[in-house]
Amino acid sequence: MGSTLSQEQTSFAEKMEQFVKKMEMLVLNTFAHLNGSKDLQIRDFLYEEADYTIQVSRGPVIEKGGFEVCKVKKELPPMIPEPIWNRYLQIDIYPKTLWWGCSILPCISPTKQTEETWWVVSWT
Repeated sequence: MGSTLSQEQTSFAEKMEQFVKKMEMLVLNTFAHLNGSKDLQIRDFLYEEADYTIQVSRGPVIEKGGFEVCKVKKELPPMIPEPIWNRYLQIDIYPKTLWWGCSILPCISPTKQTEETWWVVSWT
C-alpha cells in the first residue's frame, strides 16, 4: 500500500485486496466447475494511467467468463479526483445462451475526502 495512506485507509485498502483475491478464487473456481476445465487465457495491459489483468474462461456452460482487476495509477481530472489508492474489479458472465449476460463492477476508491464504493450491474 502507498505510504500516503492513513492507517484507516491502509486497513480499507488491505480489505479490498483480500476481497479481490477471494472473489477471484470464487469466480474462477465456479467457471472451472461449470465448464469442467480450469483453462484460462490471461493478459496484462500496462498503461501510464492504469494496469489491467484480465483472465478469461471459455467452455460449454459459461461460454465466456471474465475476471478483470484494474489498478488505477492516474485519473483524468477534473471529472475524477486524483486517487491515493484505487482498484476496479469487473466480472463478466456470458452463458452459452443468447438470452442472458451479466457484468458486475465493484469499484472502490478511498480518496482524500471520503471512501466510496460503487456497484454497477449491467444485464445484456
